[in-house]
Amino acid sequence: MRGRRDPRTAEHNRLLSEKLQPAFDAELSARENGGTARVPGLAQNVVDDCRAIMESDSDPLRLVSVTLFTAKAAIPTLDVHQIQGGEMDVRSRGRETVVPIVAAVAEAQNVAYRPSDNPFVSNPYREPRINAAWLVGRRLGPEGQSLVNVLDFLTANPGQAEAILAEIVAAQVDRFERERVLYQVPARVTVAMVVGGLSEFLAVVAGGTRLERVTVALLRFMGEKAGYWDEVVGHHGNDAVPRDADCLRAGVVVTIGESKDQEVTETHVRQLAEQMTDAHAGRGLLFTRTHHLAANGDAIADLIERRHLLGQRIEVLDTLDTARAWLVLVDAEDADLPRVLQIVCDELDEWAGLPARRDWAEILANLG
Repeated sequence: MRGRRDPRTAEHNRLLSEKLQPAFDAELSARENGGTARVPGLAQNVVDDCRAIMESDSDPLRLVSVTLFTAKAAIPTLDVHQIQGGEMDVRSRGRETVVPIVAAVAEAQNVAYRPSDNPFVSNPYREPRINAAWLVGRRLGPEGQSLVNVLDFLTANPGQAEAILAEIVAAQVDRFERERVLYQVPARVTVAMVVGGLSEFLAVVAGGTRLERVTVALLRFMGEKAGYWDEVVGHHGNDAVPRDADCLRAGVVVTIGESKDQEVTETHVRQLAEQMTDAHAGRGLLFTRTHHLAANGDAIADLIERRHLLGQRIEVLDTLDTARAWLVLVDAEDADLPRVLQIVCDELDEWAGLPARRDWAEILANLG
């Protein structure tokens, strides 16, 4: 269903901004003095629902909630259940006002956070109204019920909108504080220390996502230090591109990178070759661990040799052995090895979940 165009776009953006930004400012200021801007006396069930919303793994659900609660605080007469075709185009307000404010707060708090650019575009939020009927048949979990609960409470108690806004903002700051990860990259490390840290980090398979990020980080580092390529475009699990990285020189893909933290088969090598053809890349690197090659190593070697005769330069590499060899070759100054550690930090902040980032921070803290 297509939302009605908001005839008061600028005014509504201003109203939401003037409610949400001061709410964050008040909460952050209070925390500097060990306090909170939460409003005492708010019903405990509402407090619990706000907490449940902010503990949800669904970023759209969290941002939709902040948008609707802010809108109700800004316009007390607003039908807060109406998310399409109502008095306010909340979909656009979320994208244009709420998301930038929440993202800016996260950045100021040194929290790695990539908010949904347009939270209302997710399927559950394309319906006209959020209410009890909206929950039927949707896999939103108890957090979806919590959102409906708070909206029902706001409708019955519009005078509590400011208190609820303060509560959801405080819950958002709570979440940011839990997610804040501070990396302590040592100023001087050895190749053995870096490889040891990577080995410890990769001991947790995590569906291959850790190896993906380390692979992209190594490719970025070698582009910086060795000049084999001048740009690396990294991909991730939800990306439509079925590989981890494109390495470009002067805007042309020269090498593609892929990782497999599982038993590697001939099929994986053929898929890499197909991706090389699609990207017009002359070289393909498949990063893995040596034990993943035990079952099919000979067959993979024969396939790679045949592909090489066809002009496709493919290599299947042990990630840690490759990292060690590359780092030994480019380690010329004290800043070189810490740089690769920092690139891993940046990759994890960009794409990884909290457990991976915390594990990496702990590994770095123990390196020095």
